[in-house]
Amino acid sequence: MHTLTITCKDGYFKQEFTDLNTENHLVSTDDPGLAFDDWNFDGFLDLSLWKYVGGTLGNAPHYFWLWDIDLRIFVANEELEMISEGSALVTDIENNRLISSWRESPWEIGVNYWEYRNGQFELINEP
Repeated sequence: MHTLTITCKDGYFKQEFTDLNTENHLVSTDDPGLAFDDWNFDGFLDLSLWKYVGGTLGNAPHYFWLWDIDLRIFVANEELEMISEGSALVTDIENNRLISSWRESPWEIGVNYWEYRNGQFELINEP
C-alpha cells in the first residue's frame, strides 16, 4: 500500500490519497503512471494513476479522481476505474468523449465511446 500526496507549489492545495494498491513505488510528475487529463471535459484537470505497472494492450487499470470544483478536492470515480480494468482509455477532446479499446483477438480491436452526462459516464457506441 502507498500514499500519494498532491501539493500545489504555493501550498494552497494539498490532498492525500492513501491505501493505494499500486506498484508505482516512486510517483512524481515525471512518472508515466501519474497523469493529469480532463476526463469529464469540465475544463479542470483530473488525476489518474496506474494501479500497477504493466498490463497489456487490452487493459490499463487506473485509479481515477475527478476534480470537484464545489468541494475543491479530487473525488474518486469508480466508473472510470471499472472501465479501465479491461480497456485502455483515451480522451477525445475534439468530441468531448472517452474512447476505450481492448484487443478482441490478435487481429481485432474492440472500441467503445463514452460521454459524461449528468455526473456519470454513458456508453454511446457511435464513432
